[in-house]
Amino acid sequence: MKTKGTIMIFLSFLLLSFTNLSKAQTITVDAAGASTIQTELNAGRSYTINSNLDIIVNSPIQKTAGCTAILTLNATRDIFINAEISSTSGLLNIVFNADSERNSDGAISLLANVTSNGGNINFGSSNTYLVGTIIGGSGTRTINSNGGAINFYGNVILTSDVSLNAVGGSIFFDDEIDAGNSYTLSSSMPSDWNVAKTDAQNNGGYLVTITSSLENSIARSIANNNDVWIGLYKNTSNEWRWKT
Repeated sequence: MKTKGTIMIFLSFLLLSFTNLSKAQTITVDAAGASTIQTELNAGRSYTINSNLDIIVNSPIQKTAGCTAILTLNATRDIFINAEISSTSGLLNIVFNADSERNSDGAISLLANVTSNGGNINFGSSNTYLVGTIIGGSGTRTINSNGGAINFYGNVILTSDVSLNAVGGSIFFDDEIDAGNSYTLSSSMPSDWNVAKTDAQNNGGYLVTITSSLENSIARSIANNNDVWIGLYKNTSNEWRWKT
């Protein structure tokens, strides 16, 4: 699905410098980290976070001054946006680059609003990103570029209402858009697949059926990389089948 509009072209702007935060572990952006990023963006300095695991944004990142800047999040696995990212002064180009090594294991989870004040917003850095984005959280999720492009690479799963506002910019979906299911990790861990299936059914659900790299990343993330039962089983003909 592609929604076309007028792409705003920025003929000239000044990027003063790039600041990078790189760690070989999960990086969580708390209040102190968000303040550091905001200071750099307000000074017109672009900021990049590189993680060899996950990136979790738990505190709002708000650009309130300065010229155009770029905020880039590179994670070899998942990116979780749990707090708002916004700009009210100057364009803020935003890149969420999960699965940066392109192993088809790493999703973007958007649970907060994003406003770029005319900058481009990229969910995945290019069409080489094949996993995708899950958009959820309470209420309506708002993604507002106000003239910039909004690009989604990979699949998109919607688990809440979403408002996309490009205001003359373009909105592009590289792959499928699906209405998402609710994923819950059981507090018990049955020793038998049939017991796990019955337990899921008794709670109004079913063992997860994985149909894409995005769903696989979501299930892996919710399971916190622990061994869990899924809806795949071997029938009497020794064939693997999904049971929903």
